[in-house]
This record gives sequence, C-alpha cells and structure tokens, in this order.
Amino acid sequence: MKIHPSQDKTIVCVHSLKDYAGREHFAGVLDFCRNHPSWNIRLVDPNDLDVHVASRTLAHEFDGIIISISREPKAMRTLLQTPVPIVFANVGAHRLADKRKQASFVWTDNGDIGEKGAHFLMSLSGFAVYAFVGDKECNFWSTERARAFRDCIVKAGNPCRILNHPESLDSWLVALPKPAAIMASHDLRAAEVISACKRLGFSVPDQIAVLGVDNDPALQISVRPKISSVPIDFRQMGYREAEELDRLMSCPRRKGRPEIIIPAGDVIPRQSTHRNAKSAQLILGINSYIAEHAHEKLRIADLVRTLNCSRRLAELRFRQATGSSIRQAIGAFRLSKALELAKTTDNSTNLIARLCGYASGQRLNCAFKARFGLSISQWRITKGITGKAPSRISQRKTLPCPQRRQAPP
Repeated sequence: MKIHPSQDKTIVCVHSLKDYAGREHFAGVLDFCRNHPSWNIRLVDPNDLDVHVASRTLAHEFDGIIISISREPKAMRTLLQTPVPIVFANVGAHRLADKRKQASFVWTDNGDIGEKGAHFLMSLSGFAVYAFVGDKECNFWSTERARAFRDCIVKAGNPCRILNHPESLDSWLVALPKPAAIMASHDLRAAEVISACKRLGFSVPDQIAVLGVDNDPALQISVRPKISSVPIDFRQMGYREAEELDRLMSCPRRKGRPEIIIPAGDVIPRQSTHRNAKSAQLILGINSYIAEHAHEKLRIADLVRTLNCSRRLAELRFRQATGSSIRQAIGAFRLSKALELAKTTDNSTNLIARLCGYASGQRLNCAFKARFGLSISQWRITKGITGKAPSRISQRKTLPCPQRRQAPP
C-alpha cells in the first residue's frame, strides 16, 4: 500500500556527531528534511543502538532507518528482520542483508580513494617505500582503501608496507625505510602519524610524507604541517541516503538498490606532502647509484661527481630526508644484500663479501656480527639453514682414485 506523501514519517538516524564525517552525514539528511517537512528525525547515537531500539522498530514505531555506523551486531541482525526500509551508509552489513529486499547501500568509492592516494604519492617520486596506515578498528572501508593502495603501488613496481593493527605505530615508523610516503585511512589517523613523527624526531614531509582522507577542516586548523587529503563529500552522501530512504518508503514493494557509490574528489595537496622537487630527485639519484654500484669499491666522491652536485649538499639533503649519512646508507644496503644471499644461496662468506662490495669475508662478518650478534655461518646454523656453507674440501676438484694393480695369476 502506497503511503500518502503528506503523512508524517518518523525516521531513525544512527549517526555519531563526534567526528567530521558523522556531522556532515547528518547535515546532509537535514538538508533533505528542509524540503520534506513530514519527516520527523530521531537521532540515535551508535552506542545507544541496542536490541531494545531494534525491537521497537519491529513494532512499527518507526517508518525508516538510516545507519552510518553500528557497533552492536545483535541489534543489526534484529533490524534486518524488520519490514522497515533501511539505508546503510558505509556499513558492512551487506553480508547479513543479501536477502533483504528493502535495504539500500551507500558507499564511498574506497577503491578509487586508495588508487588516488597511491597515484598522488608516486607522482612526487624519490621515496624508498610507500606505506598505508589503517583504521584502528579495522573497518571494512579502511581495508578496501589499503588493498587498492597496495595493488596500485605494487603494480608500478614499488615496495609497499601496511601497518597491521595492533602493531605499534612508533616501532613501525622507526623500522620504515626513509624517505617514506604514507597514506592514512582518514585525516585523524594521519594526524596521529604526524604526531608520532614529531615525537620520534622524523621530519614531515622531508623524511616522511603524509596523506589523509576526508579533508576535515578542524584538523586542517589544528595540525601542523597541514594535512594533504583526499576529500569526500559526506554532506552529499547524507542527502543521497535520505533521498534513497524516501524512495523506499514511498512504495513498500519497491526493492532497495544494491549500492550507490559516492565518488571522492582529487587530492588537495598541502604542507604534509610538499617536498622540494630538486631535493627529492637528488635523494632518488643517490639511492639509485648506491643500488647499482654497492658491489663495487664505491666512493662518495664518484657518486657526487656523477650526480653533478657538491658532497656537502648531497650529505645535507640526504641526512634531512633519511636521517642517516650516505656512508651509512651504503653499509645498510650492502648488509641487506648480504643477508639476502645468506638466506637464499650456498655461497661462502668470502664470495658473499665480494658480491656485496666488502673488502674481505672478515670485514663482512664484522659488520654482520655488529648488526645481528652472529657471524654468517653462526646465523645460518641458528636459522636451521643447512647446506649453505660448503667446506673447502667439498669445493676441491675430486680426482678419481687410482685402481689397484691386480697381482698376476
């Protein structure tokens, strides 16, 4: 039976007004209500959405529901049993509602958000690694953004790392190669990354560039450096949610739409990613030269001559961007290569030393022991890597044993 347009409707909006996204969502719903005075809005905090509220919906006390966040699975399952039209906004309830006829889903385009962030950071160039810091609550939208970001970065042939909760942000940042480019799942998480960088003494954006999502105006005022961000029009999203709910309520037999996608805007660049282009190219050139010549007798004088810059400038810019000297970077690269060969080959220590640019096996073992506390052969034994260090005897050419002369009969 079709509901008369002038009939008053009681709408439940489950929104959190504690964050920018929730406030903008609700503002969009109110924009729709201005042209629909028959709508009576009841705002419910996500923490108050319990089975009792859901049961009242079953008793037909409400005409429609908009949910942008939910922390109570039992209440969600109860709501999905009701005949009341529901619009889910960025709520991963599609697994529960695959057979629900009057339910629609409004999403931000999380895949597009991740890809836009990846393309923007790659366009800056000069980074040793790209990384993504996800939401603490592991929400599905954060996971989707991380997946799209990683796929885009890896497809371009670049290294990518993901912070897995509950791993410590501080220790993860310390272990991250510098300079690094980080995309956070949202602006508040980006602000936490910047705060951690300041606490640890990392320069933003010279050592770590940071990109957020949402374009939260409050954080743009309070956080320094200002956060570059992928904007999302949450207000438009709230309006579309109300518009879709009105469509479902106007005819009880009308089916919901599987999904309505809200596109994100282009990245708004600010101070958190504004790196000196010439400095970035210099750092990229230094890292490339080290990777190509680390196995040789590499001299910093040859490096700066090839890059056509002074040694003082190269050392200054490199330390600003990475927190280490060029010589330390050469040592770290050689040791990393030696560790890889120790794991994957049966080369002797002396051969690994020659392949990695060390003057001798003894020099390599000194550096290896200083870093890992063990020589290469000892490290292989502790890791259970057998057959990786053949003895000198096994390397000698084996000669056939002379046959015994048989005695005459």
